[in-house]
Amino acid sequence: MLKSLETQGSLTAGELPTFDYAEWTEGTEELAEKSVEELAGMLGLPSVAVPGMNETEDPVGIVDPWTVEGQLAMDGEGAVPLGLFGHQWQGLVKLVYNLMHPRNTLLMDSVGVGKTAQAISTLLMYEFIR
Repeated sequence: MLKSLETQGSLTAGELPTFDYAEWTEGTEELAEKSVEELAGMLGLPSVAVPGMNETEDPVGIVDPWTVEGQLAMDGEGAVPLGLFGHQWQGLVKLVYNLMHPRNTLLMDSVGVGKTAQAISTLLMYEFIR
């Protein structure tokens, strides 16, 4: 990218382009008004659950979910629901769309907002779709 900008005369060698962060958008504005059910439907899912993702978790997080003990804990009375939040569904729809229309995507937001869950969900959706 820098090479093409340099040849156009807009940058000198070593100079980086500037970006007005005041104009930055979240990239999912078109999905902001959609419900989680609508977003799941956009992905062709019959329910609000990512295929292959656990639907419950151990509330304390001390049991390994890959063990028999962990499976029992996730199926037991103390298990709590596990799923994506609305903003994560928006990101998932956008990520899957961009994946299917070979477009690079930068997934970024504040720490602890759920980028890892979105990335894993995207891989699960890719496996589900193909």
